[in-house]
Amino acid sequence: MNLEKTNITQAKELVQQAWWAGIQAVNGYDLVLAELANREYSNVTHVLAIGKAASAMMLAAYDTLGVFKGLSITKYGHGDKRLKQISTIELIESSHPVPDENSLIAGQRAVDFINSMNHQDRLLVLVSGGASALAELLPDTITLTDLQQLNQKMLAQQQTIHQINQARSEISLIKYGKLLNQCKAGSIATLAISDVQGDDIKVIGSGIGACDLQHYKSKIIGSNEIARNAVADFFVDNDINVILNQESLYDDVYHLAEHIATVVNQGELGVYIYGGEPTIELPENPGRGGRNQALALALARQINSEPAVVALVAGSDGSDGPTDAAGGLVDAQTFATTELASQALKHADAGTYLDSVGALFITGPTGTNVMDLAIIMKLEQ
Repeated sequence: MNLEKTNITQAKELVQQAWWAGIQAVNGYDLVLAELANREYSNVTHVLAIGKAASAMMLAAYDTLGVFKGLSITKYGHGDKRLKQISTIELIESSHPVPDENSLIAGQRAVDFINSMNHQDRLLVLVSGGASALAELLPDTITLTDLQQLNQKMLAQQQTIHQINQARSEISLIKYGKLLNQCKAGSIATLAISDVQGDDIKVIGSGIGACDLQHYKSKIIGSNEIARNAVADFFVDNDINVILNQESLYDDVYHLAEHIATVVNQGELGVYIYGGEPTIELPENPGRGGRNQALALALARQINSEPAVVALVAGSDGSDGPTDAAGGLVDAQTFATTELASQALKHADAGTYLDSVGALFITGPTGTNVMDLAIIMKLEQ
């Protein structure tokens, strides 16, 4: 495809198609379905699924393995209707990114589920991002209010997911292997979709799918790298040059916006693909939005003088912070109302502004969670 003849509207359509190609490559249902084709999982008796992709992963297990006892814990609005009709599987929805009362209920039910097994049982654990907030069990000395305040403080202070999960693990009764280490099942296997840098099972979901027992094994079946490579393949198949493909979104959104804009502005025509999980420092009373919406709008400011650049920044799970938008799809004109856009960034209200100019990217739950994807396309000036 000749980018010199591609207009902004066509470019926006292409980056959306590419984003979805990346998401489909790490879809929880398809990943679990492929993995469970292996006969070693044929004797599974119990399945525990926790995370934003829990419903998709659990449904794949049900369609492959048949009848088993199941517990699926996911975010509000991410529970599949079909899953709710299966009598042998219990579904609990709770809050993310800040835990709520249902998170504690889910944590206790997870413990009860694990403790219901004996050595004749075979446990399959399906973990995806978001598990840290969705299920929790606390010591008597820590209240839900304490936990919520801790989470809100860490989210507002640019803490990385590793730092947040470390703090969660230290106070939790079920994180960092504490849940599965008490399981009496004869075998335990964890399949995980990673939403953390380094794809460490002890960090994904604060280690809720980790275990130290000898009859335990784990495997990462989905990652940001897989998604990014699928995005790159989409562009290659459409004869569009991929200039850069890297997992490097691990900095403040405003620093990242400046860096990415510099790379793109000085670079060749083509596509620049980034993955990771940025941070953002929030004011005392933040507005509407999340880190992806903030990064998208900050990028729009940086490319304001470059009419031939479009950028899509979105969370792979279909949500961004406490909003129902995945992120933002922007170009040079997005920041045209300069004063309003600048105020939106200042007050962490990027979502309100992007919505007002038709630049929000809304997908709904995607059935996966491999951090964030940013796709920037540079066209002819």
